[in-house]
Amino acid sequence: MPAPPDPARDELRRQVVEEVAVALERHGPTATGWKADLVRQYENRGVGRSTLFRWIDEALKSGGAGNRLAKKMKARAEERAAASPDPVAEVVAEVVQALPPVVRLEDTAQLGGTIAVIDKLRAAVAAAEQVMEYARTEEGKVRMGKLLLAASENLRRCLETAQKLQSGMREVQHIDAFHANIIAMVERIAKRYPGAAEEILVELNRLAAGWGDG
Repeated sequence: MPAPPDPARDELRRQVVEEVAVALERHGPTATGWKADLVRQYENRGVGRSTLFRWIDEALKSGGAGNRLAKKMKARAEERAAASPDPVAEVVAEVVQALPPVVRLEDTAQLGGTIAVIDKLRAAVAAAEQVMEYARTEEGKVRMGKLLLAASENLRRCLETAQKLQSGMREVQHIDAFHANIIAMVERIAKRYPGAAEEILVELNRLAAGWGDG
């Protein structure tokens, strides 16, 4: 015989499902640590821990919490469309802000930009080669051994720095291309599925908070 209706229990379950939707937005679909926190929040409301965990898992498996989140994102997209003259451009701008900034050479070296750094590196290489030449005789024999070794080590470091510089510039180019692809993808999604774009933006902001903590 089925149990009689229990409005208080049904309301509690509805609240738990609502909290699951909130947790999905706050922590992302792959996180699970929030489940125990949610159970602790509701465990003194007349329902056992195992039942609360079961409600949470059922909400996740059934898609109910996900549907609630999707409806929330759709409503957010509709609000943006009503308030903004160009909601797609606005979403794209927020995505750009959420993406982690690319650390460029000119941001860290404080030496006048990439070209200036390369010029200084070339000057350092030229100086090392000049000292090495001075440390040898006209016949090419070693005249000042310690000076020659010191200049050789300086040249080695310059070449190592040049290699790192080239690798770093190549990595920045790859990250720039990756960011451009993400932005273009979100722009296409925002045009066809505004709610999905809002959900992507929420996830990017959540990840950005994690990057900032790191």
